[in-house]
Amino acid sequence: MLQLIAIFYKIEYVHMVWRWIRYEPVQAPSKDDKLPFISIVIPVFNESEFVKNSIKSIELSDYPKERIELIVIDDGSTDDTWEHVNKAAGSVSTCGITLRLLQHAANMGKRKAIQSGFAAALGSIIISLDSDSVVEKGALRNIVSPLMKDPSIGAVAGHLAVLNVSSSSIFSFKSLLPRLLDIVFDHIGNLPRSALSAEGFVTILPGAFSAFRADAVQPHVDRLCTSTFLGSPLKHGEDMELAYRILCDGWRTVYQSNAVVHTMAPETLEKAMLMFSRWERTNYTFLCMGYPALTVQKTLKLWLAMRPTRVQSSEFVDKEKQEDEPLIAKDLGVPG
Repeated sequence: MLQLIAIFYKIEYVHMVWRWIRYEPVQAPSKDDKLPFISIVIPVFNESEFVKNSIKSIELSDYPKERIELIVIDDGSTDDTWEHVNKAAGSVSTCGITLRLLQHAANMGKRKAIQSGFAAALGSIIISLDSDSVVEKGALRNIVSPLMKDPSIGAVAGHLAVLNVSSSSIFSFKSLLPRLLDIVFDHIGNLPRSALSAEGFVTILPGAFSAFRADAVQPHVDRLCTSTFLGSPLKHGEDMELAYRILCDGWRTVYQSNAVVHTMAPETLEKAMLMFSRWERTNYTFLCMGYPALTVQKTLKLWLAMRPTRVQSSEFVDKEKQEDEPLIAKDLGVPG
């Protein structure tokens, strides 16, 4: 039995790699007047000076500045984060970007910060960006492209790469761990997402960089602050929860490999273990909550779709008039 399971996983992995090889990102429009007005939400907590890098990357992007609303939420930072946010605000406001700064009186958690930012957003597309991440110049233009091309897509996951990889200290342990994590991010994140993208079934929309159609995500934003497990409020896993809720509404979710964000990775084993333990805890939590049931349903639909159609057989029916009975399950469509 274990051998059969092992064979199944090997076949599945080969199939995933094959889908990754065939994957191609959606190309961004060249004309600026085709691009929509977007809201970028950056939740911040005790990020200190680094938050200026995230804000600066938006300023340096090639997206039309008059079509950007930047919302920064300081979730009750106890260091000098708010001071650095206000310093960065000066140059941003002069380049044409609409800037909105929000501040929580006390730390209320990332879910509440996301809720505050998304609720205030005015754009037809809302983009989440972590405060320890910077986007490449064309990332904003690229991440909105699938949403512009296909009205059935509700959200897009960006491509994660590690920022703190120093070429000058390639053999140091401080640089080695981020380099290894960069490989891990590709193996367990970017590669599976590219394979699932063709089916419109990306199940994790990383908070580091993802884009949401406002109509698809807004109905679920307030629930981020009320979701519980065994009577306790959920503190993490908002990236997975939003993905599943959007999928349950019938929207498609995809991955865009040319929408690249560089994010800070742990530089110590202790921090790396905390990150992985948080991920595993989130996976088990949503497993117990029944979220993977949607994955099983989707898998069955795909399996049925790949089977040959069944021909109605009856000796009383003229063979020339027989019609195939399709076994393909109904495609996901846009909610009405």
